[in-house]
Amino acid sequence: MPHDRVIDFEVTDHCASNYLADLTKRITTFLQESAADIVVTHPYEGGHPDHDATAFATHAALHLMKQNGLKPPALFEMALHPSEDFKARVPEFLPGPERETTTLLLDERATKLKRQMLACFETQRASLAISPFGPEKFRQPSTYDFTTPPHDGKLHYENFNWAPSSDEWQTLASKALADLFPTAFNIDVGEPINKRSTKSR
Repeated sequence: MPHDRVIDFEVTDHCASNYLADLTKRITTFLQESAADIVVTHPYEGGHPDHDATAFATHAALHLMKQNGLKPPALFEMALHPSEDFKARVPEFLPGPERETTTLLLDERATKLKRQMLACFETQRASLAISPFGPEKFRQPSTYDFTTPPHDGKLHYENFNWAPSSDEWQTLASKALADLFPTAFNIDVGEPINKRSTKSR
């Protein structure tokens, strides 16, 4: 991967949720300029606020492209849920409704290449060293409503004092949606963004 193909948005760790609208616009611009055929992102699972922010911004970026008459790339999400102590990354999706999942088994060459790539990720070296190194899993995303929690109960990242609460995260998502789509309310994968409901007075 040439150095000039790696884009750093310079968002501080744990803070991506504060820049949802800006991240969406920057990802939209990047996808337009790169003419990508496929984009892979995180699922909306409540595992890490930055992962959920990335899912939000990617889904919203594709809808911005649609609104501007552009064909968005095909969207897939990868299995990468944090372990219970948040120290490792588990190549699994959060349990939920069954959906078709593609599992890629790595041959010897791909395994060696992946280990070399992960070795370059210095800030996460300790976490990656104890993370399972197995098959990679992908699926097409479900329909997400980013203004509601991804599942019932306490979100995984709410176990940590550095993370926002679920309510705080959804408030940030609602504000970003209002900024990006003034006449829309929700993002549905593969469909136009739902319009706000109106009532006659």
